[in-house]
Amino acid sequence: MAKDTQAYLIPEVLASLNDPRYLSDRIHPNQAGHRIISNRIAQMLNPLLKQATLLPN
Repeated sequence: MAKDTQAYLIPEVLASLNDPRYLSDRIHPNQAGHRIISNRIAQMLNPLLKQATLLPN
């Protein structure tokens, strides 16, 4: 799907988040779980953002 939509795939972004410490219920991440997800996303996207160039106005 990522290839078809030209989206950047972040593999394993939800890995190990089924630990009750990171869930507000049996499915949804709590604040700690969201922090882990956002850190993983930032880690993968920051190098891409540093390479990005702004389009002229």
